[in-house]
Amino acid sequence: MRPYLRIEKPCEESLENMRDIPEGKFCGLCSKKVYDLTKLSHSEISDIAERNHGEKFCGILVNKKPEQKWEEIISIPENISHRKNTFTKVAAGIALTASLANMLSAQTKDVSKTQVVLSGKNSSTEKTQRKNTDGSEKLTAFGRVITNEEGKPVKAYVSLITINKIYSTETDEDGFYSLEIPQELIREENYLLEFSPFSYNFDQKLKVFSRNELRQNTVIKLPDNGTYKELGEVSFGPPYAEENSIVFLHGKRLDYKLYNKSYSLYSSKYDIHYIPKPYTKFFTESDLVKDIFIVFVK
Repeated sequence: MRPYLRIEKPCEESLENMRDIPEGKFCGLCSKKVYDLTKLSHSEISDIAERNHGEKFCGILVNKKPEQKWEEIISIPENISHRKNTFTKVAAGIALTASLANMLSAQTKDVSKTQVVLSGKNSSTEKTQRKNTDGSEKLTAFGRVITNEEGKPVKAYVSLITINKIYSTETDEDGFYSLEIPQELIREENYLLEFSPFSYNFDQKLKVFSRNELRQNTVIKLPDNGTYKELGEVSFGPPYAEENSIVFLHGKRLDYKLYNKSYSLYSSKYDIHYIPKPYTKFFTESDLVKDIFIVFVK
């Protein structure tokens, strides 16, 4: 899952009416600081989110220059960190903590660790085979990812989410994807798939499929997330974990405070799959769980 930027509430006030201050502008209309995010790295934006305690904040996302392409403006390098601490020590500490933590709770489903075999090039005319060469049953998720508004193809990662491992493929240039389900999982009743676009222009999407639904050619429509707008109330994620969150690191429970501390230092070192309600029900029946973080060290 890529970190996301999203304008939740566009602002109609002109930047010309705001006065310059360190880190951006000050809006006299709503008496709020407006952060200039156009040249900041992933880690720097994460710092701003942390200072705002994970709450939404006002930000400038686009410098409207005709010669600049949108993807060049909005890209957030994930390999840039202004921190001087060494990741190895923190990762080792977290790995040790995770190894001593309890395994999945009694309310959490047991999910196989077996690696999946990904299919080759996707095709709109490709038919899913029901049998492998050895006669065993074969189950393949396939379909297409498009924009919600215009129906144009979207390049995206398509991932089968489990607690212990993420099985991923990519759409082709026309938006088609095909992902073979591992043999150990084909008898599951339901599957959680994540559709995460390459572009920050679109929101990611989670969808639960039954075994029969996976056999059908599915069209996934990704909504525009509003980042084409110049400025407004911004949310940046994934958010930080809270007391009623569950964090799994490589399949084992991890204290949410330890996770937050490490994530604030080395956000680019983690592959995080954020599961909000109501999708938490896929993993646990508890109504007390606010969200689930499925985390892997890159």
